[in-house]
Amino acid sequence: MVLPLISLCIIFRIRQSCILRIYQSRMNPTDFLAVAPRLVVGNRTVRFTQGDAEALTHEGDRSAMANIFMGNLKIKRSRFLSDNDLYRANFFRGCMLNELAARPPPETL
Repeated sequence: MVLPLISLCIIFRIRQSCILRIYQSRMNPTDFLAVAPRLVVGNRTVRFTQGDAEALTHEGDRSAMANIFMGNLKIKRSRFLSDNDLYRANFFRGCMLNELAARPPPETL
């Protein structure tokens, strides 16, 4: 009885913390919109600027579990799971997280 409940809670947490899409504003390249699923039904949107997002790193043997429960990306006060391999290029991830000073050229947006 307890194991299915724990499994269901873990599945809902993973689903809730994954980011479905991130959009960048064409008018102001420092503004972004992240789309993430709600707990059960629907999606929620989080508007943020370049300074509001930061990458979280977890060190040690339990880094995979820490990513699942605490996330590896913090946007404002929310923590999300983000797969770095799904960005179009590392350049775009670096610009969104304010790790790079250069902006992507307008034709790539």
